[in-house]
Amino acid sequence: ALFQRNTAPASAGPTAARHLAYLTRWYRKSQLFRRLVNDFDDIGSRLESQHGERPRWLLLSTESGKPAVDLNALIVQLPSDEAIGRIRLMTADGPIPADPARAYLHEWVHVLTGTIDPVTARTYNRGAPVALEHEIWREVQNTSKEAAFQEMPAIRSMYQRAPFAGEAESSGMELARIHNAEKELHIVNRAEDILIQDASLKQVKVDADTIVAGMPVAERLTVRQVLASRARAPAPSLPAQQKLHFFKAANPAHARRLSDKVHQLYSRSATFRQLLEQWQAEEWRIRTSGDLVAGELAPNTLSHVDFSTRTIYLLDDHAHYLSTSGVFPVERARRLTDAFTTVFVGRASMLGEQAGQNLGAAGYLTNRILREAGHAFPHQTLARLATGGPAIRALDRLFYQARTARLLENRYLETASLAENRRYLDLTHQLGTRITRIRDRLAAVVQAASRRFRPRPWTT
Repeated sequence: ALFQRNTAPASAGPTAARHLAYLTRWYRKSQLFRRLVNDFDDIGSRLESQHGERPRWLLLSTESGKPAVDLNALIVQLPSDEAIGRIRLMTADGPIPADPARAYLHEWVHVLTGTIDPVTARTYNRGAPVALEHEIWREVQNTSKEAAFQEMPAIRSMYQRAPFAGEAESSGMELARIHNAEKELHIVNRAEDILIQDASLKQVKVDADTIVAGMPVAERLTVRQVLASRARAPAPSLPAQQKLHFFKAANPAHARRLSDKVHQLYSRSATFRQLLEQWQAEEWRIRTSGDLVAGELAPNTLSHVDFSTRTIYLLDDHAHYLSTSGVFPVERARRLTDAFTTVFVGRASMLGEQAGQNLGAAGYLTNRILREAGHAFPHQTLARLATGGPAIRALDRLFYQARTARLLENRYLETASLAENRRYLDLTHQLGTRITRIRDRLAAVVQAASRRFRPRPWTT
């Protein structure tokens, strides 16, 4: 009913009906789209109360042409899927065919915001409609468990269409010139998207039922692992610092250097010290790439920890990880820290589909320890690593989904930690109040007893 009262009754045709179905789905799955639609509907209601008539948009189905909006005549032109498929949109990986659903969403953003696309032949700028369209589309994708963390097509860096029939041939040269600038624009547009995403997520209230990648955030693997690690009781069999001697380097030449780095983490990071106190000490060996013989290579994970032989493998395999700022080579400090947190948590590194959808407790704690130790590394968002160009590009396509999941998971874990601290403070306050009452009662009893048994003065 919300969309029917804002569109003209004359809107008809299969494309218009499908368009309304898309609008209903986006309204249900995207918070940003709901906010834009509700604001748009409020404006229409105010105009109706003032002038007695609500502006209504005509959804016009056509067999050819391109999607378009006439902001003055209140017309949305919706061509067939075949016509939309002939449109090419420029991306960081080159031109791709336009998707009908994305094209409908883009035109409706024009309607809701009243903005138009920039003239891309003169300025290399996506404009507000494309930026909002990207954010809405990501929210719609992230609410579906099946669609989440899939290798989606590259995000459009600008809204540039391929030449249509009758346009000058020079338009093809213009498209080639635009494509040459795409690599630089990809960096700029990603920075814009990060700012837009952060501003949108700040308005989201995160609780246990908040949907992240198709499931409640409280059921996410990373959240469950981190909360389980917090609930572990300390193992006070040995002093925490003495437990560090249970890690032995296989190569004596590397022992001193590894010891210095580990003691640096111990001295600077409270999280590292807490995990070490909870750990039940066992002897472990540390092996590096130079210690391995031919054919003895660990899997492609950040740090391979073999719990059966209690061996840590620190490999220089030129792997890259996905972070809040993009894809970066794995730093040596991160590799070492992740190995120790994996041992402390007692969980092997994630592989396969799990690594492509979650960060895990070891990755979450590694980010925290590195920050406390003073390392200015970007925060890792997924456990999956990549080596080689195609794998790195595929990992980079998960940037927005993984970044959204990390931000919401972190906010929920911080909220849970604050709630736990509040419960602790409440219990401490209640205990202190009870002790004060008992002390006051004892003081009153002693004072009463002293008055009762006070010796009487001698009289003559």
